[in-house]
Amino acid sequence: MLRKHGFIFQTAFDLIFFMSSAMFAQYDAEKVMEKSFERMDFFFDSNYLNPYGMGQFTTATPGLIEDTMLNLIINPAYGFYDSTRNTYLFLDFRNTRNQNDEQPVYFYPGRIYYDSYYYPYPRYYVDAHKAVEPVFSGAIFTKPLVKLIPDWFIGLTYQVMYQDEKYYQIPQDIYRSNIGMDYAGNKMVADEAGIPITDRYSGADDMHQKGHMLSFFTGYDIAHRIQVGLKAAHTNFSRNGSYGSRNYWNQENRYRDESLDYRMESRDQDYKHWDMAGGINIKLNPTVMVGAMFGYLWGDVTQSKSEENSYYYSYGTENVLPEWSYYLNSGNTQQDWKHNGSSYYGGLNTELRLSPQKTLILFYQHRRQNVDISLQSNVQDSSYSSYRDVWTDYTYESQSDYGLTDDRMGNGKQRSLERRFGASFRWQIEDTKKLNLGFVVHSKRRTISTVEHVLAYRHSWYYYESTYDNYINDRFDGTDERKALHWEFAAEQTSIHIPIIFTWQVARTVDLMMGIDRTMTEWEISDKTLAIFDHRDVWIDYNFMRKTNFGERYTQPRETMTDTNTALLSGVTIKPSELFNIRLLVVPNFENTNYGTDLVNVQWWIGLNLYP
Repeated sequence: MLRKHGFIFQTAFDLIFFMSSAMFAQYDAEKVMEKSFERMDFFFDSNYLNPYGMGQFTTATPGLIEDTMLNLIINPAYGFYDSTRNTYLFLDFRNTRNQNDEQPVYFYPGRIYYDSYYYPYPRYYVDAHKAVEPVFSGAIFTKPLVKLIPDWFIGLTYQVMYQDEKYYQIPQDIYRSNIGMDYAGNKMVADEAGIPITDRYSGADDMHQKGHMLSFFTGYDIAHRIQVGLKAAHTNFSRNGSYGSRNYWNQENRYRDESLDYRMESRDQDYKHWDMAGGINIKLNPTVMVGAMFGYLWGDVTQSKSEENSYYYSYGTENVLPEWSYYLNSGNTQQDWKHNGSSYYGGLNTELRLSPQKTLILFYQHRRQNVDISLQSNVQDSSYSSYRDVWTDYTYESQSDYGLTDDRMGNGKQRSLERRFGASFRWQIEDTKKLNLGFVVHSKRRTISTVEHVLAYRHSWYYYESTYDNYINDRFDGTDERKALHWEFAAEQTSIHIPIIFTWQVARTVDLMMGIDRTMTEWEISDKTLAIFDHRDVWIDYNFMRKTNFGERYTQPRETMTDTNTALLSGVTIKPSELFNIRLLVVPNFENTNYGTDLVNVQWWIGLNLYP
């Protein structure tokens, strides 16, 4: 017998049916697709090789430390003009950073905020995974015609990203299928039906990510008064992974138990961009230099997600044997995104030599980004179940049928404005001691507007009959609608960095570096969705209602938040020869929380400088 207490079970099931739609709904009819697009911080942004680019020091170090590659981030006109060397090579290796488990993530502009509580959108949980960063970087700068053109240089930088990890989901999907549930999360099969899932074959669980960043630089120093430089760069990145399995189970007996479960989800993403920039520096006198630069970047990114699921279970033979349980579910999802965009950016910089030991650096950078968005989606899911149980002289029977389709197409625009101001003070205290002080203000505003045209239909039918108490329950609910979802999103981020780095040459062949960067950040996020309905047809317990030409607005509470982080930097440089040195950097990152200061992660970096 499949059931011993039919009345008790049915009472509990009725309660679950009415409560589950509010608690466990797996279809969010007014959620927009763009929330499921996975962003990276380097999308439609210039990429540079930063030899001190670990954690928040990536933003704080340009202009702070005298370094060829850091200077190129401010202006490509700085270049490689070392009069004592003709060639410079740089190699580095670093570890990857693991993000903490159960970390809420800001969907825009991509800021990660760690805490132990759950927050609704736009802060939500994602599975812990590694931050995608270059695992190897290299650079070469040389003067190829040093005898003919001594003040002309060319340079090349390269960074590569390779990372494999477990598949992780983006938790902003429109719909996710669950065995035995309808679109609202209502249970469609009885617990006593005993749906088994036993692994006979395990499938995939992987996510592969790789990227290449290549930059070419060239520049010329005219009469040691005017420096001009050009940059051409290309970045490509791909991410693909899948998760799923095929499970089969059977048992030979007079009723014959059999089940088959197949589920597979995959996601692919491809990004590429080109970046061109030029700059100029002019020495007004021996103590003052001013400069300007301008650049243009263009590229595109595509993302696709597919999901297939099918489940079959049978016990006995329907309408043949006195007892049976039968369930069949089938569904598939195909979603596609495309972003095509460009960025205009420029900047001004000034270098003031206050004395032979003291230099003041000032710079301002401005970037405006425009991205066109197109997207489409098709979601289908359906299930059917039949169940009959005999207990003494009573029978219990149930049937259910459920189906969902959601077709949508849309487009939109993403706009962002980014400003960065930096000031640094370089002080050569003694021949063996150097102090660098900095101040950086970075602001970014991003807005997204999308319109999705949606055709959606869903229904759920459930029938139950018991001869024990002559109880019959027959329910049918459904919705058919045509609508347009207008989504407006805005995020503003302002951060202040205060970095301090001290370098001490403790011996002729050994330099020690100690640094700290204090960062204060504030976010403001707004999220509004307006649904304009052409019509909505609704069936509730077979009662029909129709509504046409109306709108509904869904406004998320405005999010305002501040955050404070502290990163420490420790390093040692070993100089066995005048021709090369080895530098080890270690950066632990801390964050202030309601419970004190927590260690977020630790990253190390080994760099090799060669001067052949």
